[in-house]
Formats: sequence, C-alpha cells, structure tokens
Amino acid sequence: MLQRIAHPNTKIMLDAWKRMGTASVGKVEAETHLPQQGDLLANLFLIRETPESSWIFSSAGDGVSKQLGRALIDHDFLSLWAGPDRLMVEGLMGSVLDAAAPALVRAKGETLAGNRLEVELALAPLPDDRTGSGRMLGLYQSLGGEGLLAGRPIWTHRITGIWPPERAARKPRLRIVSSAV
Repeated sequence: MLQRIAHPNTKIMLDAWKRMGTASVGKVEAETHLPQQGDLLANLFLIRETPESSWIFSSAGDGVSKQLGRALIDHDFLSLWAGPDRLMVEGLMGSVLDAAAPALVRAKGETLAGNRLEVELALAPLPDDRTGSGRMLGLYQSLGGEGLLAGRPIWTHRITGIWPPERAARKPRLRIVSSAV
C-alpha cells in the first residue's frame, strides 16, 4: 500500500530498507544501499528511543537540518509535533516497532510566520543496536512548494494523513486439546 501512494524518493528508501533486512547494525549506518537520487540522501535521518520514552536524532542529513532550521543531533523527534499530533506519531512509532514494518506520515510543516509546506515522512524499524532500544530509519521529504516558506524553517507539523505498518498475516495455529474422562 505504501508503495502506491509514496513519493518516488520514499519508494526508493523503502525498497532499500527491505534489502537491509539482514545487514548488521554497524553496516546499516555505514552502507545505505541507496542510489544517488537528488536530495534523497540529504533527507535521511536515524532516530533512537531513549529510556525516557523520547526519540532522539542520532544522525540527520543536511536537507533535513536545513528544512527544520537547526542541528538535529540529540534533538527529540517528537518535539516536531504538537498536541494530539504528537500522540498519534508516538503511537504510530510503537506500531512500527511492534509490526517490524514501515509507516508513512503526511503533514503540513509550518513556520513561525504561518507559512506551510506539505511533507512526507517515512519511518522504518532498524535492528536492535545491542542496547535494546528501538531505532528507526526515516526520510523527511517535501512534496514541492519550498518557495512558500520564504526561506523560513519549519517549526511544527500537523498531520494530514497516516498509513500505519502493514502487519504480516498470522498463520492459523491448530491446538490439540485432549481430555481423559
């Protein structure tokens, strides 16, 4: 489903994530398996879960940092969202980890001056990094109209659509019960 509605860069990122399936933790950061596709690499980011239930940027491409107007390393990903949107994104991230499958969020990024830009965020789970905390690969993709921002950074986001992870179908299990009567 995600493949049908996603931006072309998002489709490339999701295909690469599928191919990473058995990559070791160290290889995930060093080797992206992504072709040079415009601003794709500059818009990738990694986030990790902390014991305080926040999601901290471990790395972020120059495109993401520029769009958001600040250095993102050690910045809380959830702080990009306000009120109920923050709760929805937090719940979606739990679903991504639980289903071990990617999800997609469409949102309006908004500057402090009220200028808006449509963006798409893809979130895909990564293997444990031996600490037991969750990690995700993300892509922050604008959907055109960057000129509408008048050079101002995006400060907050409002959700316009969510596509949760597709869960693998569970195979039926037969249970045998015997009774000695």
